[in-house]
Amino acid sequence: MKVIRIIGVIATYLCMILIALMMLLMVSDVLARTIFSRPIPGATEWVQVMLVCCMTSLGASIMVGSMVEINMFTKKLKPVPQVVLDIVVLIVSLAIIVLIAIQQFRAGQRSMQNNVVWSSVKVPQWPFLYLFGISYAVAALVVIMTIIRKIIALAQGKAEEEVRLGSTDVPFAFTKYKMSMIPPEAFGIRPDKGGELDIKDAPKEEEVNDQ
Repeated sequence: MKVIRIIGVIATYLCMILIALMMLLMVSDVLARTIFSRPIPGATEWVQVMLVCCMTSLGASIMVGSMVEINMFTKKLKPVPQVVLDIVVLIVSLAIIVLIAIQQFRAGQRSMQNNVVWSSVKVPQWPFLYLFGISYAVAALVVIMTIIRKIIALAQGKAEEEVRLGSTDVPFAFTKYKMSMIPPEAFGIRPDKGGELDIKDAPKEEEVNDQ
């Protein structure tokens, strides 16, 4: 899991750089097109390439707990059923993620065999298709680790803590890597105790949403 967390950190900073480059490229293309009537060749395709590369942060998004969740019905259940439903949803998600990863690797293989390139920039497509597949493969590993963590939590009677954490990975989001924008105290996490989860001191869900 440590290796996955390091990959998540690298992917996060990579995406930040790529998003900044995309913004600069699009603004530059508009200015060049409007003022000088000379658009930047291949600007649209380069933006598409960088957008594909941003998918490498999928695993990090899961670990930081930033994925969209709808819990208007499940939050009315007791902690144990909620965690069980989380595991079921994660298993279904894992199957879908693995399927997408396999399809992307196959698409990358076909693209490499047929020498497919981006029409304007003349760059081969297959490295980016493989990168897309790798990002989903990493996300699949993250989901597997999350499922294992939740099963262990159920066995240890820590369902309430798991309900609060969701898919959030504590070391990645709050302690060593500090990737979350939400303060750890909102989850009942004590950074002064090495990321120990103290559910008794945690605020209510309404207070977390307000933050």
